[in-house]
Amino acid sequence: MLTLQFLIFEKLRDKVAFMRSCRGSVKANQKLNLSEMRRLLLDMRTVPNPWACVHGRPTILRLTQVHMDKHFGRHG
Repeated sequence: MLTLQFLIFEKLRDKVAFMRSCRGSVKANQKLNLSEMRRLLLDMRTVPNPWACVHGRPTILRLTQVHMDKHFGRHG
């Protein structure tokens, strides 16, 4: 049976893991070189859910051709 001490340890371990993952993440407007981009994509293959961060925020957005055309003012 799980003890209270073990449950507290598990909760603390999860909190530390979440904090470390956020600090090690790519930040807004951070430029990555080609090798960093490749490493990121390889690392994403190793996690259970690469489509969201530990807080549930999306890590990838799908941009359609229509969206790109609209964004860049192309109407053809």
